[in-house]
Amino acid sequence: YDPIKAEQEKYDPLRDEYSKVRNPSGIYAGFVTAFGQANTTEDDGNSGLFSKYGFEAGYILKRDDWSRFQLGGEFAFGNAKFRLGGNTPLKSTLTLTLSVLAKAGFGHSLGGGLFGMFTFGAGPFMATYEGKDTVEVESKETLTGIAVDLGYQLAVPMGETFEFTGGIGFTHLETDVGEVNVKTPGGGTDDLSKPIILNIPQVTLGLRVRL
Repeated sequence: YDPIKAEQEKYDPLRDEYSKVRNPSGIYAGFVTAFGQANTTEDDGNSGLFSKYGFEAGYILKRDDWSRFQLGGEFAFGNAKFRLGGNTPLKSTLTLTLSVLAKAGFGHSLGGGLFGMFTFGAGPFMATYEGKDTVEVESKETLTGIAVDLGYQLAVPMGETFEFTGGIGFTHLETDVGEVNVKTPGGGTDDLSKPIILNIPQVTLGLRVRL
């Protein structure tokens, strides 16, 4: 046991200053967006484009100089385009009017202030549905469903205040379409009774402020 060495290890000004600048704890808030491919789980369905944009906020907790935890929430809007299969081959659009995800992550230093972050999120969403083929229909009521999100992103510091984020992700959406309004001549309503399950690989981008 070396008491002098032990005392030096308790406080290292250079190390502590590096930790403060490169991996500080604190609140963050920012803008997020994602672009990907909406894949229906139906064998004879077709994929289409997916886009999402919204806001995020939370807290980053420094675990040590080289790792961090992240807890927060995401409020987003967007739409997914795809074609249903089976006896309802409709060209479809699922519009997310609001998605609320609780998110958590664990990050590790990649050097130079750059962090890699594994993230997980889950929560409810509200949406509307439109389908077109020989007829045109829309959901009679707001749909509700569950979203699960997995991702890996890079956090790139831009000074002490801003942080750019970018990465890849995977979102799973599940909801059910029940009664729909028929918009073509004749009108009326119909019971579509169709589950919608989408798997969405995507690219994510964001800009956040560290407070």
